[in-house]
Amino acid sequence: MTGLFSKCHTCRQPVSLEDRICGRCGAQLHVLCPSCGQETFIQSNCRYCRSSLYVVCPDKNCKKTQLISPGGRCRFCGAQTTDIKPD
Repeated sequence: MTGLFSKCHTCRQPVSLEDRICGRCGAQLHVLCPSCGQETFIQSNCRYCRSSLYVVCPDKNCKKTQLISPGGRCRFCGAQTTDIKPD
C-alpha cells in the first residue's frame, strides 16, 4: 500500500485512501459526497469540501446515525438513506 492510510469502515482493516475496495472484506471504500458530488473515501468528512459524511436513517423506527453507505441504505434497517448511488 502507498499513500495516506485509514481503516475500512466495515472490518477496520488498514487500507490506503486510494484503495477502491477493501482487500479483506470486499467493502466499497468510496462514495459520492452528497454536498459537492466528488468521489471521496468513506470517512467522517469529505476529502474535498469537508462536509460530514454521516447520515441519519429516515425510518421512524430506526433513526440511527451512521456513515453514508455506498449503496445508499441504512446498515441497520435497510431503509434508503440517500439518493446518491455508487458508480
